[in-house]
Amino acid sequence: MSTNERKSSLFTDESVTSIKGDGPSVAQSQKSTFSISDHRMGTTMVFKFSKEKSLFILPYSNPLRKFCVRFITNQWFDHFIITVILINCVLLAANFENGRVEMTFAVIYTIEMICKVLARGFAFHKHAYLRDPWNRLDFLVVMFGYLTLIDALKNLSFIKALRVLRSLRTITVVPGLRIMVNSLLKSLKNLSDVMLLTVFFLAVFAIIGLQLFMGQLRNRCVFDPDPEEYSWYFIELDELNPNETLKARQQEYYNNQDLWLPNADDPIICAKAGAPGTRQCPLGSTCRNTDTNPNFGYTSFDNFGIAMLTCAQLITLDFWEDVYSKVLGACGAMYIVYFLCILLFGSFYLINLVLAVVAISYEQEVLDPGELLIRSRMMIQVAMKTVVVLLKKRKMKMVTRRTVMHSRTDPWRSQVLLQGSRHGAAASTEKKRRLKRRG
Repeated sequence: MSTNERKSSLFTDESVTSIKGDGPSVAQSQKSTFSISDHRMGTTMVFKFSKEKSLFILPYSNPLRKFCVRFITNQWFDHFIITVILINCVLLAANFENGRVEMTFAVIYTIEMICKVLARGFAFHKHAYLRDPWNRLDFLVVMFGYLTLIDALKNLSFIKALRVLRSLRTITVVPGLRIMVNSLLKSLKNLSDVMLLTVFFLAVFAIIGLQLFMGQLRNRCVFDPDPEEYSWYFIELDELNPNETLKARQQEYYNNQDLWLPNADDPIICAKAGAPGTRQCPLGSTCRNTDTNPNFGYTSFDNFGIAMLTCAQLITLDFWEDVYSKVLGACGAMYIVYFLCILLFGSFYLINLVLAVVAISYEQEVLDPGELLIRSRMMIQVAMKTVVVLLKKRKMKMVTRRTVMHSRTDPWRSQVLLQGSRHGAAASTEKKRRLKRRG
């Protein structure tokens, strides 16, 4: 078929028309839609349009609308838009501001939007421009882009931030990136049960951590005070009438980080009791309870919220060995079981469960419904064949057991059963041979 014939049959009223070749192929139907498919880099892109009048003026056979349809479905049009967006992103990263350049980008994006509106219609019928959520994002980006050109508004920080939205247009242009984002958004619906399970898991282990490790990570090896310089420190406190001022001064002494025994970058976290696996303070220092938790207070089990945060750090394996070494140094080696449970069930089960849900959503987004139906039918057929094979094996085992049982009591009957089973197997084999000959 020649090029002119292909172009003339582009908008015909044939029931089904499929054109294959170097250019795009067009499929028509008696319904109110028509589609254009184009092969790009090993994949087939399908563009669907409505036969309704665009903007209530242009029918689908209008020359202007034909031109716009061919223009926006051309792969070089997409390549040009991607190049413009990348250049715009580079200029945004370099913080380059020029009125003429901004006006050029705005004009290009506006021409693209107008061509799509003329080809698809604006909003009031199927496959219209604003019916696609990504086109709505494009429309908002183009409209906000003109706000940055107003002299009275362009210096506002909010308006400058709107320029960053132009980088989001790469999602609408690159099909693979759009599929990835769609699969992530759709997976959020399926992740509700998994997220509830994850939050419940974190809450349980955070409560267990509160009961086991509350206040233990505040222990530090503090240098013993000099009796001459800190004579007040050695005054014995009366348990019945404690001196609160003296206790406050002692606690202030413990909280002085200059008096903590250093260990490389972090001070030593110790244990007051001599449990197996704990760190003990050397001579000249004593393990005291301070008011400071490690890592600027973010690694702690002193309250429920910070314990949830620490458990989240453990299941994501984000520098988890730091928490592990600090807890074992303060509490002992027996609490390895706590970390084994939270790492095995959290990191290797829950996190992989989240990834599995995202992977299923991506597969559903990539494959069409017909292909998914074929795959599900194939899986059902394989499962049914497996069940049939298992039932046959089970039946043969039962016959063999019956033969063995009867051989002990009645040898003649067992011989008859064994011959009958062999005769049935031979008959089924002969039947298969006859079917093959007929085929």
